[in-house]
Amino acid sequence: MNHEDFMRLALEQAKLAKSAGDLPFGAIVVQGDKVVGKNELKTIPSVKSRIM
Repeated sequence: MNHEDFMRLALEQAKLAKSAGDLPFGAIVVQGDKVVGKNELKTIPSVKSRIM
């Protein structure tokens, strides 16, 4: 995967947040060339990313 692939994944997370009625923010955590976590914005600020 390259940086553009990772950005697409983050944008997918943002779309999930938007479709759930939240602000369109998404994030992924990358270690080396592997995604190790991802999450979309939740209305509860204490929600943490899911580690894969």
